[in-house]
Amino acid sequence: MMAALFLAPALLTSRVLLPTDLLLSYPPWTASQKMVAQNANVSDLVQQYYPYLWFFRDQVRKGCFPLWNPYALAGTPFLANIVSAVLFPVSWLVLVIPPQIFFEWTAWLKIFLAGLGMYLFTRDALGVRPLSAWCAASAYCFCGYSVYFLGFPNGYVSMLVPWVWWVSEAAFFRRDVRLRWVYALLAALMLAAGHVESAAVILAFGILYVAIRVLSAGPRYMHGPPVTIRASLIPCIFHTVWGALLAAAAWLPFVFYLRESSTWGARTQPANLFHLSWRNLPALVIPYFHGSPVFHPELATIGQMEQVIFVGAVPLLLACYGLAASNDRVPSLGLCLLLSFLIPFGVWPVFQWFTSIPVLKQGNHMHLVQLFQFFLISFSALGLERWSQSSRRVRILPQLFILLLTVLLLWQWHAYKNFTFLKFDSHVPWYALTSLAALFVFATTQLRPAAAPQVLSLLLPLSGFLFGFYFNPAKKPEYLRAPALVEKIPKQARVAGIGVGTLLPELAVTYRLRDFRGYEPVVLERTQALFDKLTGNISDPQHSIFRTDSATLETLKSCGVDYLISPLPIAGASLEAVVEHQGFLYRLSDNAGRGVFLSRAKRMEPARALQELLKGSPGDMLFLEPDANSFTFDPMAYGRAQIEGETANELKFRVHATGPGFLLVRESYAHGWSAWVNENSTQILHGNYLFMAVPVGSGDSVVQLRYRPWSWILGICLTGLSVLVVTGGIVFRGWKKPPRQRAPDAKVE
Repeated sequence: MMAALFLAPALLTSRVLLPTDLLLSYPPWTASQKMVAQNANVSDLVQQYYPYLWFFRDQVRKGCFPLWNPYALAGTPFLANIVSAVLFPVSWLVLVIPPQIFFEWTAWLKIFLAGLGMYLFTRDALGVRPLSAWCAASAYCFCGYSVYFLGFPNGYVSMLVPWVWWVSEAAFFRRDVRLRWVYALLAALMLAAGHVESAAVILAFGILYVAIRVLSAGPRYMHGPPVTIRASLIPCIFHTVWGALLAAAAWLPFVFYLRESSTWGARTQPANLFHLSWRNLPALVIPYFHGSPVFHPELATIGQMEQVIFVGAVPLLLACYGLAASNDRVPSLGLCLLLSFLIPFGVWPVFQWFTSIPVLKQGNHMHLVQLFQFFLISFSALGLERWSQSSRRVRILPQLFILLLTVLLLWQWHAYKNFTFLKFDSHVPWYALTSLAALFVFATTQLRPAAAPQVLSLLLPLSGFLFGFYFNPAKKPEYLRAPALVEKIPKQARVAGIGVGTLLPELAVTYRLRDFRGYEPVVLERTQALFDKLTGNISDPQHSIFRTDSATLETLKSCGVDYLISPLPIAGASLEAVVEHQGFLYRLSDNAGRGVFLSRAKRMEPARALQELLKGSPGDMLFLEPDANSFTFDPMAYGRAQIEGETANELKFRVHATGPGFLLVRESYAHGWSAWVNENSTQILHGNYLFMAVPVGSGDSVVQLRYRPWSWILGICLTGLSVLVVTGGIVFRGWKKPPRQRAPDAKVE
């Protein structure tokens, strides 16, 4: 009920939990209406996740499971980008409900399951009373990370964290064999949830938690199930590995795609600057301390909002009491809490050691904030239990804590006195004052400690609603419709936007347009190198194109671009104006299409081939890599190529030529493509630096290309095998027969 109430602005209306008003900030939507987005910090929902799910739904309904995305960056791997999360079971709901509605219902599921998991963990593992567990669940549902990533795949990972800890408690310390295999299933779901690096780090922390529990168990377990390395730690590692094998179909293609991407080089840089600033520590207790990004988007940046890790003043206060609780989980939870704080905040030497692992060198360790909030809220549950059962007296710790928060508030007020807060032209930090007022209200429960859970059970949801209502705005779905200018473009045409955000890369897929640009978390190395040189913007995530000189236009034409969309007029001899009202649309009139027959070829180093492509001078010349096999071709031959059929993973061309030559396919070259000419397997060559070239003979030829990387095939095999093993372990209690019952001894008279 609480989750439904929180999402009522979307669930009970025709609005959707997507920042669709963001579209009105970019061309060509700005031609009809201009508006400042309420919260631009969740822009990835319309720039990535909504198009991904739309594309997945569209392709599966056509009978094709998409491994390749032909609609972005001249073609790029789809499943392997991992954030699509299409192998996570919840994502399959998009096959039966519209993608717009999908986000609000999955948000409800995330809040509900995250809260339920936190409730069960604190009740069963930490042994707190129901109302204290309810308060912990409320705090976890509406902590900063959960609210920020409510619509993102990261939210699935955060949702599963308390479940993993709850199941591991019974699986590895109470020796429930069936739950060990349930733990493996949860580990697999976490790895398939869309943020594999974050999930891997969380599972590593889970193993660390079990290891510390084993080392600190001592004699208190002498009369219960043995807690040893053999009985607890080794099974934890063993079943984590089985969970990884079960999710192999999701993470294995991602790992191999990562190795051939430009992202891999960036993650192996010698220095790492991606950590949270100590200056932002007040964000632990004061939401929006930089100013409200909801009402003042111009004051908020993505970097700032990723540092808003608001947990709340009261949970932070109670965590101090929880750290002193007499609970055997405190040592393991405490060390994990400390590490999950030191790493995101870049504390030497822990941060330097942790980020020495190459795959963690580009900031994904910042997502340890979700673990920090989980452990802190766990301690707040212990602290609330201890507080509510104490005697009536005034304690010094709350007074010092309140004094510290007041100083932090005044410091932030002074540091950001030029910032406005909320809608008012005022320097009063209303959000911070609300948080501070809640702390004072709770501090009064020192006079009646038994009432502390009741007071906190009201304060936490109210604080969470205040923080979350405005952060995830419900907007009109009508903004997702194609603008009038876009409707003038034929379906399946390749387009390129000029300027930042024009047509929003990736969203073009929902209009069945092929965007030459893209907004991807991982990009093929050559694709990124081309855009770095073409645009002059190194590692621009949106691959924005600004130059429209003749060389750039010729390069775009050589890359198969059919249409240009621009907020301003473009001058060019090869451009044909289609629309010059409420935006500008141009057609590159002499473009040859996605596949073209070429009879002239020259061997060239990749760097030089890139230079020639950027000059706009390939023309009818094909640039091949020096390591390509020797092929015969007739420089005087001519021919034509016509595409006959295509799916997300396959292309089929019919080529007629008067002599041997090459079919240049303007689709990005990537490992996993295979080609057949007249049903005979042949080699695919690097053509014109970025694309694929297939040698063909004279006469009529049928050329088929299929994308099916071996990492996907291996991952499917491992997942299929693991499904049988994990399912058998859950059903048959770990493949062990139940012990045979001995017959009772005969009674002796």
